[in-house]
Amino acid sequence: MKNLKLIADLFKVRISLTIMLCAISGAFIVPNNNLTMLDIFLISISTFLASAGVSAFNQYFERD
Repeated sequence: MKNLKLIADLFKVRISLTIMLCAISGAFIVPNNNLTMLDIFLISISTFLASAGVSAFNQYFERD
């Protein structure tokens, strides 16, 4: 359980989820979108992973 908390702190999961939801909402407001559920899933996962990776890099860079 402690490791899960450390991972959540490292990847800043709450911020990553917020960024992911913003990306999904942005995809929905595009006029004439023909997004499938697979497209939405891929947008969600790729945005979340990119944001989590940047957060982890930032934590590493500011480790001092």
